[in-house]
Amino acid sequence: MIILNNDKYQCKENSTIQKIIDENNFVYKLLVVKLNGEVIEDYLWQQTTVSEGDDLQILHLFGGG
Repeated sequence: MIILNNDKYQCKENSTIQKIIDENNFVYKLLVVKLNGEVIEDYLWQQTTVSEGDDLQILHLFGGG
């Protein structure tokens, strides 16, 4: 189990960040991903795996006027 956006989330062992994004329908174009407080660049999402107890934050940015 990991923490995803401050909630407990059960994922399969060795799940990648990209897989979690897809499973949770994060479809926004501008996403910021932090794993245990460290920003993970989008080109690393498919190869970065999460482990038991990790804290994953997936945030979407949007503009307004």
